[in-house]
Amino acid sequence: MTAFLRSGLRRQGTAGRAPQTSASTEGEAMARPKVGCQPIIFGGHDEYGLAGMLRAMADAGYDGVEMGPPRSPEAKDELRRLLDEHGLEVLGSHTGYERLDRLEANLRFLGDFGASLLMISGTGDRAAGAASYAAAAGVLNDCGRRAAEAGVTLCYHNHSWEFHDAFDEGCGMDILLRELDPACAKLCVDVYWIYDGGRDPAAFLEQWKDRVAVVHLKDRKNDTFCEVGQGELDFKAIFEVLGPLGLPWVVTEQDRTDKDPAVSIKMSRDYLREAIGI
Repeated sequence: MTAFLRSGLRRQGTAGRAPQTSASTEGEAMARPKVGCQPIIFGGHDEYGLAGMLRAMADAGYDGVEMGPPRSPEAKDELRRLLDEHGLEVLGSHTGYERLDRLEANLRFLGDFGASLLMISGTGDRAAGAASYAAAAGVLNDCGRRAAEAGVTLCYHNHSWEFHDAFDEGCGMDILLRELDPACAKLCVDVYWIYDGGRDPAAFLEQWKDRVAVVHLKDRKNDTFCEVGQGELDFKAIFEVLGPLGLPWVVTEQDRTDKDPAVSIKMSRDYLREAIGI
């Protein structure tokens, strides 16, 4: 049973959202994270559009969305209107290492929408070996300092290659964790890719819990993505670690699905509510 379930916080809130209770009468309850959705799963489903996508997230009971800056002032105004209409908020943005030239645009967007998390994935030219990871850490530390000045936490988002790339100095993730300055760059731990990299997600989170700022959640079945709670990952063990951390957000991020994306994100959200208690 997870920390959230032990706390007795399974009561369902309005519109499918769980109430944001921070403590039980026994003092056992953990601060409940909000649950966000990364819209990558809607890729290729243009029939939804922005309005339909946000409506699906709200209907499923999500609290917010992780997304990048709109392309125009008009699109920005439309996004704000739709977020207000559906009771959602922007929790953060996700960009690649190769797109750090857009760092300032992302920081302005996050500031405009009151968000404070910037996820960055990738390390540039991996063919350069261990040196590429050390160099990337230096760049990310610099970007993290700039982000902090804007009130934003920069978070490195892992995949599995950081664990598979092995050098005399350790795997790529070992180098990043050694070279990243915790005061400048935190972790966005993607539990699927930790598992795909041959590690135990709960054990990794426990080891590096002081550096975790947010987590991405998806499950794995038959060597591919599936909805949270429908595959091989032990989410109850994961949330036993996450419960005491008091993270403000956890985010479902399923890269693709063989289902309607609205059905898929609802399945993940329902599992988190019913089995985990958030």
